[in-house]
Amino acid sequence: MTGELWLSLVAVASMMLGALSWLLFLIFSVWRIEEAITSSGQPRPCRWDGVGMRTVWYGWIIVFNTNTFSALERSMLEPNEILPRFKVWDKVLGWVFMLSLHTMLACLIADMVIGWL
Repeated sequence: MTGELWLSLVAVASMMLGALSWLLFLIFSVWRIEEAITSSGQPRPCRWDGVGMRTVWYGWIIVFNTNTFSALERSMLEPNEILPRFKVWDKVLGWVFMLSLHTMLACLIADMVIGWL
């Protein structure tokens, strides 16, 4: 088997794991956190969800425990509302989601670069 084939297989496996972890993270973490936020009387964060990017933003905040969003990103999602509400399981699901997403992207980029050579 060639290197390109291995990269493609890893990319496909990480894409399938990424799709599954995206769905699990959305259902078990994002929706629960949003329910906690709205039940405390605050409006639902991130009213607009372009092609599932809301899940990526939540994952980024939870996994990297970041509070450094730009003004544009804060207009869609406020990290200070999310950070106090996540649990350990949310962080585990977020790590699986982020690792599979970044592995898939790295494999696809490497596969394209090798294909260009």
